[in-house]
Amino acid sequence: MQPVKIINELKGKELCIHNLLDKKGSSFVQDLMAKFKGKSEFDIKIVSKEKVYSDAGQQFVKGLTYKPNKGGILIEISSTLAAQNSVLDVARTILHEYVHADIYRKLKTKSQAQEILDFRKTMEQYKNEQHEAIGALYLNSMRDALKAFHKEVLTNDYNKFISLFGAAPSNNYYEALAWRGLKEHEVKAFTDLSAEKVNALKKEDLKIDFSLKECPKN
Repeated sequence: MQPVKIINELKGKELCIHNLLDKKGSSFVQDLMAKFKGKSEFDIKIVSKEKVYSDAGQQFVKGLTYKPNKGGILIEISSTLAAQNSVLDVARTILHEYVHADIYRKLKTKSQAQEILDFRKTMEQYKNEQHEAIGALYLNSMRDALKAFHKEVLTNDYNKFISLFGAAPSNNYYEALAWRGLKEHEVKAFTDLSAEKVNALKKEDLKIDFSLKECPKN
């Protein structure tokens, strides 16, 4: 799959984190969106906005992705909430919104490539509800991307976690992080988890707030 053209107009902390996601010649963003083959005509523009509200305009959210318009897909990231949350959580927000963009670009493209048709059939199984699809199709990829990002890029924070808790972060730690922004929608993939698994994720989720808040400059 060809790399997606991204117009980056982020600022401040979220720009720093986005740049880290593209560090060392390996783009966690591009890799995540390449999990499903195919391409479309839509570019993606990502911008900072002080406050971002849900489609209904009633909820203050960390990020929002809009349907394609005039050949592009717009992602807004809340600067206010980015400033308050950990670097890992902001990275998750950015990746989460890129997944929404990836789904839009495949659903709305004029392409009739077999990969696109297959993807649309898959989405129909989830009634084209994006959070349901993300929970079922992208969750493990997000978990793995966040784990690699933490260990390979935020190495000092990763080592701090080991010093603080006596062991390296478990897969449940990154899975709990990946579920943020999804479990609140009560997606089936989450509600189908066992009570034991949910409790394990809750315990790991509490540790996320101990990760660094300021984006490292180098």
